[in-house]
Amino acid sequence: MSLMEQTNIPLIRPAIASDAAAILHLIKSHAEHEKEPYDPAGKLEHLQWWLSLENRNCTFLVVEENKTLIGYCTFALQFDTWYQKEYLFLDALYLEPAARGKGLGRALMERAVEEAKAKAVTTVQLVTPAHNHGAIAFYKKLGGRSTTKEWFTFELPE
Repeated sequence: MSLMEQTNIPLIRPAIASDAAAILHLIKSHAEHEKEPYDPAGKLEHLQWWLSLENRNCTFLVVEENKTLIGYCTFALQFDTWYQKEYLFLDALYLEPAARGKGLGRALMERAVEEAKAKAVTTVQLVTPAHNHGAIAFYKKLGGRSTTKEWFTFELPE
């Protein structure tokens, strides 16, 4: 039995294709938490395919405890036109309610910051709903500052 199995310490690791069904469950929970609609129909195969790619344009981490996924975090490099520099965009960070308050969110943020620093990036940006007071407090506690910009989405016809 490994040390991880003996102590039940959650493991943060890259997501793999076989995680896709559990990740979709987490995404659905995340959407409900943020009061956003989410339909997982038809997304399993695409997520399995994407997670099987060797060269992805996004880092996808999962948090595993007792062989169960309890959270995830995704981030990728972007380019800031105004400041003429790359930044790390943290697209999603979610932990199941029972996993919160144990340092796992901080650990996921630290992993994102480590990757940013490894790529000589000095800024991390993210978006969270204005009603997600817990996340806002968490990001401020870590030293984040909010901006007044709003996030827009345009759905394109297929």
